[in-house]
Amino acid sequence: MYEALRAYFVEDRSSADVAKAFGYTPGSFRVLCHQFRRDDDPTFFVKALRGPHSQPKKSAARDLTVALRKQNHSVYEISEELKSRHMLLSPTAVREVLKEEGFAPLPRRLDEERPTLPIGPHGRAHRRRALTFTRPAHRDHQLRRAFPLPARLDSARLG
Repeated sequence: MYEALRAYFVEDRSSADVAKAFGYTPGSFRVLCHQFRRDDDPTFFVKALRGPHSQPKKSAARDLTVALRKQNHSVYEISEELKSRHMLLSPTAVREVLKEEGFAPLPRRLDEERPTLPIGPHGRAHRRRALTFTRPAHRDHQLRRAFPLPARLDSARLG
């Protein structure tokens, strides 16, 4: 950007020529020149700060993640253990922490070496909550509001 503006303003080259030489479209280069003229204090050569420099969830779980990996736990097992301790960290985030700490991925385990998990109808292990067939209380309340029953039934009329 600096070189393109220098070529236009100092070397007095045409706008179209500078835009083509530096990979701008003629319109975008004119907008760049307009913004440069309007800026009271233009800044050049400033490195942009990109994204957050800390990740609180990862930082809080880092020591425990490393300790569990040293006990040869997989990323999925570590993620589940963290979840049980109210430190929500996905397996992908656990993998990133371990990579930053210099751990290589574990070799694939044999079937008999894997922990036993409940098997679902599709032959895959479930890692979700147990299925319940009870209706939530809020649904009953909604039904009662939608279909109110008489407050008192007259048994004489029914019989």
